[in-house]
Order: sequence, then structure tokens, then C-alpha cells
Amino acid sequence: MGNTVAGNSRGQGILVIITKYDRLSRSLRDLIDIVGQINEKEAGFKSLGEDIDTTTPAGRLVFHVFGSIAEFERERIVERTKERLASARKQGRVGGRRHVLSKTQIEEVIKMRDEENRSPYEIAERFKVSHMTIRRAELPAAKSKQ
Repeated sequence: MGNTVAGNSRGQGILVIITKYDRLSRSLRDLIDIVGQINEKEAGFKSLGEDIDTTTPAGRLVFHVFGSIAEFERERIVERTKERLASARKQGRVGGRRHVLSKTQIEEVIKMRDEENRSPYEIAERFKVSHMTIRRAELPAAKSKQ
């Protein structure tokens, strides 16, 4: 993770050093709690990437401002992603991987399974897919047999 602790054995002048503060936690609340725990132990916190040193009042101010901006950015990314997914759904697009089997092929799988009593392995070989694809397919009779 790139984190280190520097200091002497008496506990004086201990400084927790990290490369970037956003690697230490994913939320501002967690980051503030972690730095609070460090401060309770009378140690300092320094982020090399942002040049933040909480052993000074100005460093603590910058720490809180940068932390707030980082959390704001993460929340905006989540918000934009949700908006784009909703927009795509309105346009008829659905996320995720495309189905391997078409509706016609699924009907054929059902027939092979129910009428011809073939195993998922045989059916999978016929359609050149894995047996798990056959087992996961939305097959009504398969759910009632289990």
C-alpha cells in the first residue's frame, strides 16, 4: 500500500506517511477517523502525494479540504453513472453481457431437455456452450424440477 511509520522508540515524533490519502480509505468519514486515531496516539500524518502534514494547523485545514473534495468527486461519479444507466434503460439498452443463447435456441434446449431427456452436458456440447450456461438459462421446467 505504500504506507510507512517513521519515528523513534519513545513515541515522540512518530509520523505515519502514505503515498496518497485516497489509498488509505474510501470515505471522508473513515479518513478523518483514521487520522483522529493517529492524532490520539500523538503521532502525525503525512501524505506525500498531496503534500499534507497534519502536524501543522495549515496541514490539518488542507487535509479536510482535500478530503471533502475527494468525497465530492466520488459522489459525483456515482451520480453520473446512475444517470447514464437510467438514460440507457430509457433508450432500451440494457447493461451486462449479451445472452449466449437466442430465444429460439432456448426453446430448443427446453425441448431437448424435457422431451428428449438429454443431459445438460449433451445440450451444451450441441450448442458449443458450457453446461453451466445451460443450467443458468431461464428454463421454466428446470425450476419446477428442482
